[in-house]
Parts: sequence; structure tokens; C-alpha cells
Amino acid sequence: MARNVGLWVGRIRRYVQHVKDDIEEEIRSDELKKMLNQSDDTAGLGDVLAETRDALSEVRSEISAAEGDAEAESEETPPETGDAAPAVPEDDPGTSEPAAKLFESAAPTADQPPTTDDERSV
Repeated sequence: MARNVGLWVGRIRRYVQHVKDDIEEEIRSDELKKMLNQSDDTAGLGDVLAETRDALSEVRSEISAAEGDAEAESEETPPETGDAAPAVPEDDPGTSEPAAKLFESAAPTADQPPTTDDERSV
């Protein structure tokens, strides 16, 4: 009788070990499937990343080209110097009023309508 019990206990242990092995194998296969799905998702992200890098390279090259054009254009146009005639005449030491006041008196005020050249000479 002890011999039969020992045989049955051995069979049960082997059966339990076989079930454990099957469960572990299923878990491993599920993990592999998840990893493959993640790698597929990552591959899609890699494509997006590559497209973004290409677009960034294009924008950088366009900016560089625009900067080069702006520098070339600025080299072609002569810089403005202080030698040009001022927009408002400087004060003449021979006159009693500064030139700016002369221009102010000729400009119409808010109460007066603008006059024509013919009316000013009268």
C-alpha cells in the first residue's frame, strides 16, 4: 500500500510540475508578444522621428539661406552716413527764431483750416 501511495504522489508531483511549466511558457510567450507589439509601436515612432528630423533640417537650411541672402543684401546697399542733409534745417545764427518755430507757424492748427499757397501770399 505505501508503494502505491508513493507512486501516486510521484505522479501528482510530475503533473503539478508539468502544469507549472506550461503556465511559465504561456507567460513567456505573452511577454514576447507584448515586446513585439511595443517594437512595432516603436518602429512607427522611429518613422515619425525621422520625418521630424528631416523637416527640422529643411527649416535650418532655409533659415541659413535667408540669413545669407540678408547678409548679401546688406553688403550690396551702402550704409547710411551722417553726411546726408538733415530733414529739418538747422538753426541759422542770422535769424532770431529757430527754423523749427518757422515751420510750426506755417503749419495749420486744429482751429484753423489749411490754407492754399494763394491765400498765404495775401
